[in-house]
Amino acid sequence: MFRRARRFIIHLFLTGLAVMTFQACQEKPDVNPVGPDTPTPLEKDADYPEVGLYIRNGEFHKDGYPYYGYGVNYLNYIMRVIEDDAAFTMSERGLADLADYGIPYARVGGGPFYATGWQKYFADKEAYFKKIDHRVAYAEEVGVGLIPSLFWWPAAIPDVLGEHMDAYGDDNSKTIAFIEQYTAEFVQRYKDSPAIWGYEFGNEFNNVVDIPHVSMPEVLVGKGTPAERDPQHDRFYHEHVQNAYKHFGETVRKYDKERPLFSGDTEPRSSAWHNALHDLSQAWVMDSEEQYIDIISLFEGDPINTLTNRCYCMYRSARDYPMGRLTTPQSYLHWYMQTSKLLGKPLFVGEYGADDIWETDPGNDGNWRKVSSTLDAIQERIDAIYNNKVQLSCFWVYNLPSADGDTNATFSNERRENLLAIVKAQKKYKKYMQNLIDGVEK
Repeated sequence: MFRRARRFIIHLFLTGLAVMTFQACQEKPDVNPVGPDTPTPLEKDADYPEVGLYIRNGEFHKDGYPYYGYGVNYLNYIMRVIEDDAAFTMSERGLADLADYGIPYARVGGGPFYATGWQKYFADKEAYFKKIDHRVAYAEEVGVGLIPSLFWWPAAIPDVLGEHMDAYGDDNSKTIAFIEQYTAEFVQRYKDSPAIWGYEFGNEFNNVVDIPHVSMPEVLVGKGTPAERDPQHDRFYHEHVQNAYKHFGETVRKYDKERPLFSGDTEPRSSAWHNALHDLSQAWVMDSEEQYIDIISLFEGDPINTLTNRCYCMYRSARDYPMGRLTTPQSYLHWYMQTSKLLGKPLFVGEYGADDIWETDPGNDGNWRKVSSTLDAIQERIDAIYNNKVQLSCFWVYNLPSADGDTNATFSNERRENLLAIVKAQKKYKKYMQNLIDGVEK
């Protein structure tokens, strides 16, 4: 069932990686960066696109050179204004703040969240796209790049089209036809914009497939879902997702040959390879390292030309971490960067972050009180990103009012220090890039 390409290479890679990963787990966060310095100046790429990111030799490049930078998730920048005209001012102010503080790009929703939002597209397509036109134009004006995630919630498209989840696996379904249609319209409309840095399919589709007994989306009738799910046709499997990614990627490449293609996936579950066997007796066996790389390759297969993951590292038990051992941001990103090099695809940490820690306070009528902020945890992840030279990463989350209770950070609320830590790290990466170009040793 699984592709076994490069098996011999993977075997050799794993022999050395087991030792390196053990060492990485013992290391302090500021040692052994993956990205090498070079004592000679870099030569500018001979032929490169004028706008957006592109990939050369398994690395993200921009404007002729390798690119390194910290971004944020600004989910609502486009998504909210599709449904709420009053949100324009708020979204502009938020993007202008990113520009003012030197944060160079944001991962954004490139369409609505639920089926009810997608109804706006079908009701008046031109009015729908004019709202996105304004958002892209403003990003150009202030100089902030966008990585739009086009199909955020897995059930939204089948729901709005009256189909089931297995429609993703059917080449003749309305769902696949619409994925091709919307992708083509979006790419043709914005491919010449310097604000568009790449295209992402959706958000964590691999996290909701192949789960024994519970692989169906939730029912939210007010958001446009059916009143009940079909236990046969609404079960969601990796074969469905692979097919959707294929149609998405091939459609983008008809109109844009260079910009990166992102799946939007999280890191696979620790038993994802065994989950994908569809054998209940094997469902929760922990994957070996070889199997874990296999399942990553499965979801991030061509035409997707990047790897995407998350860096929360906040599972409740070691059993839930990849192979049960990559439990720290440093060891986790060290391993993922080695795997990125093995597969020849650059890594995008699409989300990283940590929740505030709260507990009940018996002395205050049992009300909740904050025990500690997340700044130390956020800084640990920022440092691991830099030490391992992860080129693209996005903090979760920026200017999202619905997340005020736990993770939302703005430059004016109590979590502003999280953003200022990113601003500081971005300046460090900017200096690092200039040193690479000039051939100055760090």
